[in-house]
Amino acid sequence: MGFCDCLNQFHDSPVAGEADEAPKPSGSRGAQGMHVNWLAVIAAALSSLALAFLWYGPLFGNAWRHELGKTPERLGSGNMVGVFVLALIQASAFAIFLGAEPMPDIVLYGFLGGLCFVGAALGVQNLFERRGWKLSAISAGYNVAAFTLIGLIIGLWR
Repeated sequence: MGFCDCLNQFHDSPVAGEADEAPKPSGSRGAQGMHVNWLAVIAAALSSLALAFLWYGPLFGNAWRHELGKTPERLGSGNMVGVFVLALIQASAFAIFLGAEPMPDIVLYGFLGGLCFVGAALGVQNLFERRGWKLSAISAGYNVAAFTLIGLIIGLWR
């Protein structure tokens, strides 16, 4: 039994008073009984990677490396497979839990999730690690933009 099958067990029957809706042709149903468009999830995850290349490259790469005390050579190319897998997890969770929200609410929830959950958590972590606010702002800013973009893609591509 897969992850989505486990989630679907909780939502096999309609809520009292709800009319049965026609089954969707592809994908699966998420935590709120809505349709998960896995192509949108993949596109949202890929958008996070594209944004990261811009964010940690030409936009804020020099300041980010300076705050980390790293050189481009020392950072290398990173583990892009791992980054993509984690981006897929983020986009999947977003689609499962918030994918049924209407536009523009889903975009707002992406923005707020990036700011209030991820951004605040990074700020706390960086304070404990005695890192500067500039690093927190760069990293939190990326996550705010990424989660907003994920919300936009999931919301538009239903």
